Amino acid sequence: MKLGKPKKCQECKEEFTQSNSLTKVCSIKCAISLAKKKSKETRQRDWKKKKAILKDQIKTRKDYMKELQPSVNKIARIIDKSCPCISCGKTKKDVQYHGGHFYSTGARPSLRFNLMNIFLQCSVCNNHLSANLLNYELGLINTFGKENSDYIKYDLPKEFETLKLTEGELKDAIPKARAAIRMLEKDEPIMSYNSEQRLELRRTINKELGIYGE
Repeated sequence: MKLGKPKKCQECKEEFTQSNSLTKVCSIKCAISLAKKKSKETRQRDWKKKKAILKDQIKTRKDYMKELQPSVNKIARIIDKSCPCISCGKTKKDVQYHGGHFYSTGARPSLRFNLMNIFLQCSVCNNHLSANLLNYELGLINTFGKENSDYIKYDLPKEFETLKLTEGELKDAIPKARAAIRMLEKDEPIMSYNSEQRLELRRTINKELGIYGE
């Protein structure tokens, strides 16, 4: 009988000579041990899937909102990635950058996911200066012009006075937001957007999320 080439046992990693090309282990003992290990891995994998389903089933509307917000904020940060802080106009290397809301989520909860209300902002202005709102508005004017700034300040809150999203709508928006992030990240190394493109991307993605217009 022609024997196969020496091969490492999948269980004990010792070399052995295969009796045929399908032999993966060197002994019955290793075969039993490997079978038990694979059975355990299968159970763990099945439980992980079941756990994810159960976890999703007990999520509340508030949970979905908390899950969606970081993704929306990240979209704003990627669009503005090559730009300075909207409030102080500086590019600081030693601070974090956030998706800073012009109208806070507490003041205008209906605008919490609206990308026209979220721009790149350093953590100093966002956290320590309470969004540095006076300079935030000046930053909007200097970057996007008075007309767009007035729209954000006056018209946006009137256009979306309330936001009543069901759990299902929030749940649907989460993968859409993540898809938008992947799309933007794919172009991130080569793309730098001008002020007009930054606004247009925000309008487009707002619609794609299905929260602020179809």
